[in-house]
This record gives sequence, structure tokens and C-alpha cells, in this order.
Amino acid sequence: MDLEILDEQGRRVIALPARVDTRAATQLRDALLQSQTNPVIIEAHGLQFLGAAALEVVLIAGEAWRKQTLPFLWRGTEWPTHLALLGTTPSAIFTGEAA
Repeated sequence: MDLEILDEQGRRVIALPARVDTRAATQLRDALLQSQTNPVIIEAHGLQFLGAAALEVVLIAGEAWRKQTLPFLWRGTEWPTHLALLGTTPSAIFTGEAA
């Protein structure tokens, strides 16, 4: 499964599947590493499950984004309850605040 697509403006979009397991997390990490000089859009609408490996990728990417070393835009607000229980939400990750 390839996570990368191009949108109508030709920008790279990483479309996450509903279940982001270790395999999808590896693809996400690789796609982000290849995009360090170009902005990338991560499409997360419909995301239902984020495995531990994927959460680690998101946290690392969020830290890099805050340091402005990895430019990307996150789309999607649907997140499973277990992230909230961990005290971590996408908005907290990408603004640098605790939930």
C-alpha cells in the first residue's frame, strides 16, 4: 500500500489508512524523511487506530515540526480515545502543549 498521493496543486499528500499499524508507520516515517525540504500534507480524516509505532512516528515528526525542520500540514481531527488517555492529542503535539 502506498500512502503518498498528489493533490490537485501537485503537493505531496500522505493519506493515512483507518488503521495505522507498524507497516503503515514505517511508510509514514520514510515518506516524512524524504520530505524534509518540501512541505507535505498528512491526511488523517477517518483515522480510527494509531498503533504504538505510529504514535512514536507522529511524536518525533511533531517535535521536528515544532523545530521547523520538517514542514507539514496535518488534516483531520478524528482520534481514538486511547490518545486522549495518554494525554496526547494532535493539537497538543503540534502546538507543543500538554493535553
